[in-house]
Amino acid sequence: MIKCVIFDVDGTMTKTMPLFELSFLRAFNEVSDKPLTLAELRKSVGLSEEGMAKELIPEKQQAVLSKYYTYYEELLLTTPQVTYFGIKKLIKYLNDNGIITAVVSGKGKPALDITFRALGFEGLFKSVFAGHDKCPDKTQRIIKTMEILGVLPEETVYIGDIVSDITASRKANIRVISAGWDLNTDTEELLRHNPDYLAFTVEDCFKYLKENL
Repeated sequence: MIKCVIFDVDGTMTKTMPLFELSFLRAFNEVSDKPLTLAELRKSVGLSEEGMAKELIPEKQQAVLSKYYTYYEELLLTTPQVTYFGIKKLIKYLNDNGIITAVVSGKGKPALDITFRALGFEGLFKSVFAGHDKCPDKTQRIIKTMEILGVLPEETVYIGDIVSDITASRKANIRVISAGWDLNTDTEELLRHNPDYLAFTVEDCFKYLKENL
């Protein structure tokens, strides 16, 4: 029986990855003398934005981050339909039915706070863990979430959109639903890593959870 659902953010709850990339590249290239490409940026994904800035431009990381937060919030507030349709309905259903909801994200805390404030996610979750600036440690944050909330691995499921979410969930001994509803998600690659369930739409995920509560 599922008692706790832990959500990823980018690519799972929100269409924010392109907004992050645009904002970070703009900020970086305004500060740095050496332009950063999208391919180079994506090699650092897994760390929080703070970790990326520290890795890519340590001598000017605060200048990059300050500009990034500003540009990212501007895009959040001016881009329509950033939240995937049905996600808030799903979270509300879980909360209304006594299922604990939480977040374990790779986003740094400042950007996560900006995202929740701009998109109306504040106060919806019992526990929220942001990303780490030194190493991707999603497994440990999932385990810590279960400890804080008092739930067992067999009572917990993680919802995320990339292969590392499957890997992290397996290491934490919990079930994982792969979110395949973004048009850019490589669902074939997700299937090759054997999630417990691949949901092609939020409604599909909703149905799976209802059947397993």
